[in-house]
Amino acid sequence: MRTRLAASAAASVLFLLACATPAMTVLTSSGQREEEMWGAVLLLMGWLGAFTFQLGWYANPLLVLTLILLLMGKDRGAIWTGVAASLLGLSSLSWYFNPVPANEGGGQDLNLLYPSIGFYLWMFSLLLGPITAYELSQRDAATRAAVAPPTAA
Repeated sequence: MRTRLAASAAASVLFLLACATPAMTVLTSSGQREEEMWGAVLLLMGWLGAFTFQLGWYANPLLVLTLILLLMGKDRGAIWTGVAASLLGLSSLSWYFNPVPANEGGGQDLNLLYPSIGFYLWMFSLLLGPITAYELSQRDAATRAAVAPPTAA
């Protein structure tokens, strides 16, 4: 239980650090301004990405579910939801190919130049849950195999 709690706490700290740092560097469609987008701004506004097929924000609820399942000892569920969260998080990079509207008028787009440190911290927070669940499930399986009574032949 101690490892589960430590991994969940570490993932939460990484997530908070991701919110407190620049996550994406974008360029306006006019090409005149480079702008840092902070993780907290993306957290608050990211759900709107569904309207432009940018689904990366939806990794956040899956992260919460992954950490809950990890704390409950449901390793298989934590692995699957964590992998899904990680893949959704990576889908944020589709911003390279699909610019995001900068305002409701649709006259300007934000083009992704490159992900910043906050993006990487966020991705590490998404990966920590399923990796921990996998390691713990392998450890439990090895323990069960070592304790299993020998079968009579």
